[in-house]
Amino acid sequence: MEWYEKGLYLCRTKIENLPIMKNILFLTLLIVCFAACNKVIKPAQSGGKIVYNGENYGLKNARCSNFGDENGIGLKTMNLYFASNSINMSEDGISGTGTILALAMFSLSDTLPEGIYYVENYIGENNILTDNSYLTISSKTDTLTLVISGGYMIVKNDLELNKRFEFHFVAENGDSVTGNYAGAVRYNLLYNQPTVAQISVDTVDYQIQKGDFVRWGKLLDNSLYYYEIYFYSTDLRRTDAGKIKSGFVLILGINSTSADFPPNGTYKISKNYENNTLLWGTKIGEGKWGTYWNLYKNGSSSASSNVYAGEILFERTENNSSSPFQVKIILNLKDQAQNLITGEYNNELNIKELF
Repeated sequence: MEWYEKGLYLCRTKIENLPIMKNILFLTLLIVCFAACNKVIKPAQSGGKIVYNGENYGLKNARCSNFGDENGIGLKTMNLYFASNSINMSEDGISGTGTILALAMFSLSDTLPEGIYYVENYIGENNILTDNSYLTISSKTDTLTLVISGGYMIVKNDLELNKRFEFHFVAENGDSVTGNYAGAVRYNLLYNQPTVAQISVDTVDYQIQKGDFVRWGKLLDNSLYYYEIYFYSTDLRRTDAGKIKSGFVLILGINSTSADFPPNGTYKISKNYENNTLLWGTKIGEGKWGTYWNLYKNGSSSASSNVYAGEILFERTENNSSSPFQVKIILNLKDQAQNLITGEYNNELNIKELF
């Protein structure tokens, strides 16, 4: 479980030996927080249409696959799709029959900034690449595919609807392809994040991206504050629901009497709730807590091990109490399979607030 899944789990179950369950005010705040975080806010209206050859073809969903800087020129390669309700689009692919407008694009941003995107035959900022962009209208018996060869698209931000798109395209046969879409866009980041550290488990090295820091308050013991630090591999991938689909995660669970941040120092693994210690990996209820690692494949954990021995050096390298904050962490741990877990993280951690 990740930190947000653990929070939702605590809201939905009773774990009698957790002090958090005995604190009604804290539990109320937690429930309100995660109910808000888990609530799906739907736009007032979502969808649009493609107009071609005098006919209207409805659009219901939009998805953008981001492949990163594939060409090494500082521009993100993106495939932007608008599809009818009969088309199923997920992180696993596209299926079904109906209407799809597919645009091969390039942007400096991981999202789609406001502006005008012109159809061109070369790679450039805010360009839509002709020959790789097309409109497909399909049924069970027939399919029409038109290459987009000219025109432009206007993108506008909308506080209520997320994005507004206007289509002013020309197909390769000279026909116009126009229309619009208003609503949310589902983004998929399909490239590795920047490497800031390396963590080794036995003989396997994992490149690590910027991690997360979570404050749980007095969760496991009435006198100790509990913290978690999450280290993710750079090749981590997620499902549309936000859950990890593939990649490596190491979680450090810290107990301390200090609020806000653990103090600088050495934290040894302990199976007890003790001040300034690293809690060993353990299961409480249906959730895992303490220090452990997971390797995910195809949406589930393919390998996992609790950490039972060793220590870490934790040092905040600047007095910044906001997110992100700079930290140095040196790992010298051993898991239940006797694998050595080593590495040094000297970078920022993002603070994930529960409330």
